[in-house]
Amino acid sequence: MNGRTRRWLRRRTQLAMAPLLAAVLAAGQATVLLAAEPPSSETIYFVRTSDATLMSVRPDGTGLVAVGCPGDRTQGGTPRRVLRIEQDGDASVLVSRDEQCADARVLWAPGAGYVLGTASWSIDGTRVAVAGRRVNGDGAVVEQGIWVGEVCDAGLCGVHLAATPGGSFPSWSPDGRRVVYGRAVDPGTNPSLGGIFVADLGLPGATTVRGDRQILIAGSHPYGQYGPAFSPVAGTDLIVYTETTPKAGWVRNEVFVITSAGGTPRQVTSKSTASSPQILHPAWSPDGTWIAFDGVQQGTTTAAIFKIRADGSSKPVLVASVPRSSCYAPSWRR
Repeated sequence: MNGRTRRWLRRRTQLAMAPLLAAVLAAGQATVLLAAEPPSSETIYFVRTSDATLMSVRPDGTGLVAVGCPGDRTQGGTPRRVLRIEQDGDASVLVSRDEQCADARVLWAPGAGYVLGTASWSIDGTRVAVAGRRVNGDGAVVEQGIWVGEVCDAGLCGVHLAATPGGSFPSWSPDGRRVVYGRAVDPGTNPSLGGIFVADLGLPGATTVRGDRQILIAGSHPYGQYGPAFSPVAGTDLIVYTETTPKAGWVRNEVFVITSAGGTPRQVTSKSTASSPQILHPAWSPDGTWIAFDGVQQGTTTAAIFKIRADGSSKPVLVASVPRSSCYAPSWRR
């Protein structure tokens, strides 16, 4: 893979992440685009990159609408809540809102020096993981990693740095104890080479700071793995991710599934089943049978949302596309 190709792929990944980060980190911009009741059936959410608007669509491709509150949504239950990083002056604040971005509840206001990046609910909605860092007055990093806390009447209780060094977009295991995320394997020498890491955050009430471990993948290519997510199905230990693979002088991103123990992965997409060469952000369906992802539509330069059987037994099915805009970072909720 030549230098031009690597730069193009890196830029594609950066562009894919930027709109989602902008949507999640935006403060005071919770304009309601559609005042509707929370969806009662399965829904796929994604970001429209032309204006960082959060969209939703049913898994069968119907009901495409703009919704009013970017952020990580609880998997189910009542009431539905949205987890967001917002700004209060120069400080990052972790906030929970309802589906219409009203009823703001500050879960954690860590104070000066904390720079919160991304946050996610545990599958049962009782714990929150926050990726971020703390800096001193000179801007030097004092500590960084994953903070975790338990939902309580006061917001979050027992918030503490649980794992270092941590990465962005932590995804919870069904047992509510571990998170998986992507981060650079060696930030000092090659910050663009991604790997998959798992951190055990301990049981509720634990205060120990733990290190993460890289998942070792048999036969992986030296171009990196990105966007991992635990299956939400209880009793499973599966992680979906994308890997950059070389193909005759070009590169593709393919979807793979592996257990958290590592080993030999199962390839889900391939050139014969998915025409898009640049697949990113895989997301499980609630029952673990489908995987949604974004990929560039054939004959276009814009990305759309697709789904594919998790066992790779089908070709991808187009779920949503938006004229004159790309679609990125799907998340699937019941």
